[in-house]
Order: sequence, then structure tokens, then C-alpha cells
Amino acid sequence: MPDEADRFGGLGDALKGDPAADDGAAEGTDDTAESTDSPVESTDAGGEVEPEPAAETESYPEPFGFAETSQQSYYVRDETFDPLAANRSRIRAVASKHGLDEGDLSKRELHDAELSVLQSFEDWDIAVAIEVLERRGVDVDEEAVRAVFDVLR
Repeated sequence: MPDEADRFGGLGDALKGDPAADDGAAEGTDDTAESTDSPVESTDAGGEVEPEPAAETESYPEPFGFAETSQQSYYVRDETFDPLAANRSRIRAVASKHGLDEGDLSKRELHDAELSVLQSFEDWDIAVAIEVLERRGVDVDEEAVRAVFDVLR
């Protein structure tokens, strides 16, 4: 029985046609094929063969895999979510400038980063509690909220 915790492990490589993902079991795999990693050679006017340098491409690993995540639901208003969605487009544009394919960024990676940034601010949890209460029309005493959080931390 396959490992349920990582049921999609290696799927991306298999879909990209990476022969390493299927352990060489694909039909038509020729182990004697020339590697595409070797430098290309060109002949100059004097007949001498000069190797051309291989293209330098930077590879960035995923920060975490699908198996390390759990699905969580957030239900928000459109006016709250729309700025995040717009920012994701900007993040993808910046990432492409750094050599990442737009498809390389997963939603889980963006969601995780958004929540990590929120949590990087001091007293983010207190600020969220105050925001919830104020939206309900509660007159909030920040020091009283802070005292409760100090006890519960």
C-alpha cells in the first residue's frame, strides 16, 4: 500500500517527464543516450573545436513539500482577500525575475508565507483579537486583552 502521508510525492517530477522520478522504469529509456548536461561544442573558422559554456541556471528548492501541510479553511470577505490575491500576482512577477517559473510557486507556499509574515509581527495575536472585538463594536481595553494573553501564553 502506498504511503498515505506522501501520496503525491514525486508526482510533479513524473509529470515533467523526469526519468529519475520513475526510477528508470519508463519504456523507451535509453541509458546510453548522451547527456544534455555536457557543454556544446562549436567549430571556429580555423577548424578548432571550442566548447561553449553550459547555460547557468539557478535552481531553487521548494521550502516544504505537500506532505508537510494540512488543509485549513479560511472564509473571508472579498474586500479582505482581493489585496492578497493581487499581491500574489506581484510575488509571481518578482519570482520570475529571479528565475522561478510562475508555475513553481504553489498556493500552499504563498499561504504559508502570508501567515508567517503575520506572525512575525510582535503582538500579532493581540492585534487580531482586538480587531475581532472592535469589528463587533466592543469597547476594547488593550491592557486587559494583553493581560489575558499573558496568562494564556
